[in-house]
Amino acid sequence: MDLLVDSAYWADAYRRAVGEDAPGTKKDWDAKARGFAHKSRRSSYIDQLVDLLALEPGENVFDMGAGSGTLSIPLAQRGHAVVAVDFSPGMLGELAAGAREAGVEVSAFERSWQDDWTDLPCADVAVASRSLITDDLAGACAKLESKARSRVAVTMPGGETPMVDLRMLRTMGRPASEQEQRRGFVAALNYLFASGRRPSVSHIAYPRRWHAPSRKQLLEAAESTARPQDAAERDALRRFVERHATVDAETGECALDYEQNIVWSCMIWPVPEREARFSD
Repeated sequence: MDLLVDSAYWADAYRRAVGEDAPGTKKDWDAKARGFAHKSRRSSYIDQLVDLLALEPGENVFDMGAGSGTLSIPLAQRGHAVVAVDFSPGMLGELAAGAREAGVEVSAFERSWQDDWTDLPCADVAVASRSLITDDLAGACAKLESKARSRVAVTMPGGETPMVDLRMLRTMGRPASEQEQRRGFVAALNYLFASGRRPSVSHIAYPRRWHAPSRKQLLEAAESTARPQDAAERDALRRFVERHATVDAETGECALDYEQNIVWSCMIWPVPEREARFSD
């Protein structure tokens, strides 16, 4: 594949991933901010990613798509200076509150992938953790490299994710496969190799089980994730949740009777020399 083919393949994968909802407006992400503040800290994702980043003492990090500080705050707690960037004021507000609660400092900036980054600080390592939400793959890689002195790390879906439950999609009659979930990762990996970069590839995997305080809230969470499009899909999803829901006799908490195997794929590559960046 040449770079034009790779870029087109990525754009198609991006459109498939976001569907008609696109990545969401600032208002959408602002509304999600409070729920995101602690939800992602229950899994082993961050610990595994930090291990893969292999940061040396004193290295600092540019965290693009930092959200509510899921990665930025743990890195700051480990003694690394962090530049946190996100386009959602609500997310940055949650990040600031979380940093204060943790007793750490994080430098935060409100920017999107499409904005000008010229005045943003550089760091040793630039990271886009589950946040590569743009149809311009080449531009995103170039921007990350422009803010990294040493290396770039990107994580993307490598299978099921907390926002994609293949069982739910199939029960609603939609085609769903792990191969389709990896489409964006494959496109990005092809682009990186075609452009002369040589990323190392690792995978972050952990089990996840659906749970909620009540059966009603469990169904609401499933609907929020699977996003049924009509009455038939909503009914199919409701029957699926009822069939798989279990209740803890002591706490009354509801859960689904299976575990997802969540997989995120991580690509890390050294920043090309300036001359090499423009020779592709």
